[in-house]
Amino acid sequence: MSNEDLSQRLCRVKQALAEVEEQLVEADACPDGLEDFKSTLDHTRLSAWAVLTAVEAKNFQHSVVLARFRITRLMEMCRSIRSDIAGGLLTSSMPEYQSFCTALDDTREHLAHLAEEAA
Repeated sequence: MSNEDLSQRLCRVKQALAEVEEQLVEADACPDGLEDFKSTLDHTRLSAWAVLTAVEAKNFQHSVVLARFRITRLMEMCRSIRSDIAGGLLTSSMPEYQSFCTALDDTREHLAHLAEEAA
């Protein structure tokens, strides 16, 4: 995607977000999915900030900055998931449960290799 295409897309997203904000202000109740939307928006905001920061630094790879932010976001998500488990919202009968466990196991395995390389 070219920078011009991305700039146009950013303008469309900005306009869509302004419309969503207006609808939220007028809403009578908290709509389903708002918490997930907020988390996604937070993640996107932090990613944009990381790219801007990396570009300003000029001597730091933006991919490293983004990786650090993904780790921070993952830690936040893990806290939320632990809360969901404690509150009974996440159970082993959910269709995503097994894939989630597999992703965690794979991640732990990669982290173990990373730790071994550092030792």
